[in-house]
Amino acid sequence: MHGTGPTTKLDYIKNEVKTSNISLCALLEPKHAGFHLLRTSLALHIPNHIHCNPVNNHIWLLWSNDIDVNIVDDSDQYITAKITHNSKSFFLSTVYSSCDINQRKLLWHDLSIFDPGPLPWLIGGDFNTISKPSEKWGGRPYSNKSMDHFNSFIASSSLFEVSYLGDQYTWCNNNAGPIRIWLRLDRLLTNLAGSLAFPNLKVVHKPRILSDHCPIVAINHEPTRFPRNFKFLRQWTQDEDFSNVMTRS
Repeated sequence: MHGTGPTTKLDYIKNEVKTSNISLCALLEPKHAGFHLLRTSLALHIPNHIHCNPVNNHIWLLWSNDIDVNIVDDSDQYITAKITHNSKSFFLSTVYSSCDINQRKLLWHDLSIFDPGPLPWLIGGDFNTISKPSEKWGGRPYSNKSMDHFNSFIASSSLFEVSYLGDQYTWCNNNAGPIRIWLRLDRLLTNLAGSLAFPNLKVVHKPRILSDHCPIVAINHEPTRFPRNFKFLRQWTQDEDFSNVMTRS
């Protein structure tokens, strides 16, 4: 989620945390000094929180008491933490990428040399670039160089895209008419261990309200199993062996 901003935005985030039952939350570009993080934590009823000020005040992490979070690496564009929940661990890199293409190249390099070992690794947030032309609507053609850098990082790190539900675009410049631009800047990536550990993982693109970005929520629900239908056909009773079958059953 982007920003905390005025009370109305904080109320929206609070409602989203409650309705989506969020136990681990990342706030990007909060536009507040780090000491406001405690206020936000209390408002969201999520007791644990951290940011890496002065290295990184663009990313705030908040989590509930049933989750253990240990920061293992950080920069001004990402925070990587080891997350443990129900005795299962994985790495999470929360990204708030620079608008500058050269700074993003440094981000791709730093992330590419991270070694999660056998553990699942999820990388999510605002990557400030797209991976293909169809992820942009409006404005000038997007930079092929930026897309190439991003896709090269994804391929060299053997990462996979987590599928999403909702609108394709996650960001809008909020302009009207022909200068309106839509982009898919926010996403979630995972390594092979992550796709195996979380086979039902999906990302939901929530409605874009009070921000130029839409909130994204990762869900990992088991598929609903419905009981099979039982059908009784009246003509079965006309079968001469019906009584014997029912007796044996």
